[in-house]
Amino acid sequence: MRQAEKERQNMKVCADRITEREAAGKCRGEGKAESAVLLAACLVFYLWLPVMDGYVWCKDSLSYTTMDISREPLYPTFLALLRALPFPWGEDGYLYAAVVLQSLLAAYTAWRLGLAAARIAGGVQKDPCSGRARLVSRMMMAAGAASQWMIVILTRFIAQRGSSYQESIMTEGLGLSLYVLFLLQLWRWHEEGKKRNLLLTVCMLVILISLRKQLLVAGVLFALAAFVLDGLVRRAWRRFLYQMLAIILVMASVAGLDCAYNAAVRGVWMQHTGNSMGALCTLLYISDEEDAARIEDETLREEFTAIWQEADRQGLLMADAGENPDWVMLTTHYADSYDAIGYGILHPVLLERIDAEDPSRSDPERYQRLDEQEMEMRNALLTAHPDRFFKLWVGNLRKGLVNSVARENTILNWCALGLYAVYLGLSFYLLRFRRERAVRSVLLFAGLVLGGIVLNCVVVGAVIFPQPRYMIYSMGLFYTALALLLHAAWKCRRTSPAWR
Repeated sequence: MRQAEKERQNMKVCADRITEREAAGKCRGEGKAESAVLLAACLVFYLWLPVMDGYVWCKDSLSYTTMDISREPLYPTFLALLRALPFPWGEDGYLYAAVVLQSLLAAYTAWRLGLAAARIAGGVQKDPCSGRARLVSRMMMAAGAASQWMIVILTRFIAQRGSSYQESIMTEGLGLSLYVLFLLQLWRWHEEGKKRNLLLTVCMLVILISLRKQLLVAGVLFALAAFVLDGLVRRAWRRFLYQMLAIILVMASVAGLDCAYNAAVRGVWMQHTGNSMGALCTLLYISDEEDAARIEDETLREEFTAIWQEADRQGLLMADAGENPDWVMLTTHYADSYDAIGYGILHPVLLERIDAEDPSRSDPERYQRLDEQEMEMRNALLTAHPDRFFKLWVGNLRKGLVNSVARENTILNWCALGLYAVYLGLSFYLLRFRRERAVRSVLLFAGLVLGGIVLNCVVVGAVIFPQPRYMIYSMGLFYTALALLLHAAWKCRRTSPAWR
């Protein structure tokens, strides 16, 4: 009798295991079907705009197609490779091909973000294959993809920009998607700890920084995450040192690619130019005429005076922003003045003197000399007015934080403040449940997203005006993370005491 009872129990256990495997297989099968539907939806959504609008030519597009020496190498190379291929759409057929490829990348990115959101949310479920869990997974998958779609709708229709970034001939066509893929890869590295994920993250960093120097913030985020998570939290100092070595390798690779690009295009082993211009324009904006005394070189001192007087005549300096302007007025005036100072006054004045010095200089030599003069002037002005710089930087930081999640205006400024407050409140609430791996996964993702936003605002606010196209790299990620935080907080309140 005992033997028969034991056999019946064994048969029941085997039957239960078979049922669990069948349920898991059915769950995975449904997940694949949902993933395929989402991918198809993303392809349709992103491809109809370039079909309708074609490629969109922007103010900076010419500098990429002509491989201007001030541009990072990746995007001009991307366009040059397409230009070398035979397309049946005329002389500008390669530009149509570029926006189609950018749209395909955007569709893939939205799909990947949707899958990642579903995976993170699924980890919070006690029974990932239950009907309710599958519904939540579908909702999060859709929310992740829709957060990227929202950027297109916002820029193309609501903001009346007339085009979306993936159909524009500019670095954002690739950068907005590649940054999202980088952050997902960085999350996977810290979540899973696999060397493959670290290698892919490092490769993504090389691509991002070679695409646009603003995306150095991705490298800073990588290093900061390594220090906080592996250095302070996990005390895995060896792993932290490996990542610091990886950052050094990334920067060396970026410099090498930059120099190799210019050697191939111009026959000169040099990096792209213009890296000092952003900070110098900001320092000129907050300067006084008396700051010329800080510059040791007499010729450069005369050039500064000529630049400052012309900027003052055109009302482009901080003193022209009004008496006691609020941060909105100040940052708006600064944004309007930035390009006018840099491209309208600074470059013409310095290049005129450079050409007068030696008319036989080649273009690379001219711009190398321009870099030297801009760097010397920047270093001389760096400590001139720290109070003015801080006031401008704080205003830019506030504007950048708003533009990262909405659009700067009277109502949305307060909406953005509320969104950040909810985001931080949910994060602090979930820290109570940090012993649960699923909650830690949500907090890791949300922390990386917020860290990327803050770092981008801090860096951009210090050297250039934080217009929306510089700030929306993390916009879709922010709303995806907010949805995951809301779901995790709701689940933690409703679930069993085991979560508590």
